[in-house]
Amino acid sequence: MSGDTEDSDPDWCYASPRTLLGSLQRGLGRGAPLGVLEVLGRAGVGEVVAEVRRYIRSGERWLEALETVARSWPIRWWDDLYPVGAGRLNSTTPDQILWRSAPWTAWTERSSRIATAVDAAKRRPAPTRPYADTTTRALLDLLRDTGRVTDWRPALRELRRRPPEPALLEIVDTLVAADVGHPLAAAMGQLGTVALPAARTWATTPRHPLFWTGVRLLAAHGGQADVPALVAGLDCLDSRPPTGAGTTTW
Repeated sequence: MSGDTEDSDPDWCYASPRTLLGSLQRGLGRGAPLGVLEVLGRAGVGEVVAEVRRYIRSGERWLEALETVARSWPIRWWDDLYPVGAGRLNSTTPDQILWRSAPWTAWTERSSRIATAVDAAKRRPAPTRPYADTTTRALLDLLRDTGRVTDWRPALRELRRRPPEPALLEIVDTLVAADVGHPLAAAMGQLGTVALPAARTWATTPRHPLFWTGVRLLAAHGGQADVPALVAGLDCLDSRPPTGAGTTTW
């Protein structure tokens, strides 16, 4: 990817929304989850790779995008973005970077600016884990207890640190109804093929809170029969109002 020029074209503009490229561009601007684009890029969809690279250069949530693709894409697709990463660091970055992971592990020795940010990140307090010593079985029991809804988010965050837990599928509807948000989507997203039957339902229900989790699971683990649902997922982006000129969100 080091010879690419499409992610720095000053005359760039949206492609037609009727094309895959146009849908992907609008996905970057209207809230398509990074995970879906990461999976499609890893599968070799060149348009996705180019658009994510462009977003890293100028998008608001560039750091999340960079760290996500650096974990799973070939190094040649992102290593040449090192000057961009160094140039976009600011005083708040050390509170956000995942310094134990790529790309920072690959770039620290190249730049004193990156090295300084990584050193600052190493000194930040570790996040609290109230359920670190709780067994997985006890966490699942907690998630079944509707009298402890306020504890469900930290419990789900703790489960995400552990091997995928298929038993979550038995209580997912209750968790969805409680509106626990991203911790649930993250925990369900790591279930893999075991979640495909449920994912097919989520991915064909645009208003479902786990809609994009379903799309991502189908992109990563589904088969040829799931292609229409993936295309529909991208098409639904064009039914959303734009986020505004010059704004881009994940």
